[in-house]
Amino acid sequence: MGSILESDPVVVGGPTASKSADVHRDTSKPPLLTNTVATLAVAEDRDSNLTYNRNSDSTHSWKLTGQGAGFPGGFATRVQFGSEYKNDKGESVVPIVTMDTTNLFGSAYLGNVTSTGYDLYCPPVVAGATVHIRVSTKNPT
Repeated sequence: MGSILESDPVVVGGPTASKSADVHRDTSKPPLLTNTVATLAVAEDRDSNLTYNRNSDSTHSWKLTGQGAGFPGGFATRVQFGSEYKNDKGESVVPIVTMDTTNLFGSAYLGNVTSTGYDLYCPPVVAGATVHIRVSTKNPT
């Protein structure tokens, strides 16, 4: 059985079912990583129960692994959304972004959140160690 993140949401109630029009749930346009520091390898997390995971703007998971001498902590990478967040009027809006870091020892946080992405900051990661970060975003209400 695949992950819930792999499934396309379906809207029910009309004569035929149709896929959600929310571009931020589109796994074919996932967020991209830019400006990743050299002492970290950052990739889509597909470990254990996330085997079938496919990232989208609305829900994405990252696996960060220390490289070389390890990551000293601080800025790790810029996450660029696959589609800019906009309101019903077509104006750029800053989404609500939350992060689950239950397996991290130390503090990870997001900064510089804009309609097009955010910066990910992480505590130190020794060489060969891996941490997992899960992020959810949604349009502001």
